[in-house]
Amino acid sequence: MSSASIASDVWHALKQQLLWSSFPAIFWYRLAQFWGTYQGYRRALDWNWDLRQTFYYPHGLQSLDTPATRKVQRIQYKE
Repeated sequence: MSSASIASDVWHALKQQLLWSSFPAIFWYRLAQFWGTYQGYRRALDWNWDLRQTFYYPHGLQSLDTPATRKVQRIQYKE
């Protein structure tokens, strides 16, 4: 499980003074999230960039590592 995600959830629960009532839900939610991710990657699926974008960046959101489109042609070094 990602300790950063759990730490963020705990921090926000603390700020709202809901830590003790929310901690079990935070723990089980993150456990289920990461177990599902593990199981998904363990399966032999045909993953590609479009499928990854659909799962992790829905509704047109793009990841930061999305290659920028270029309006110029690349340099052809073999000419």
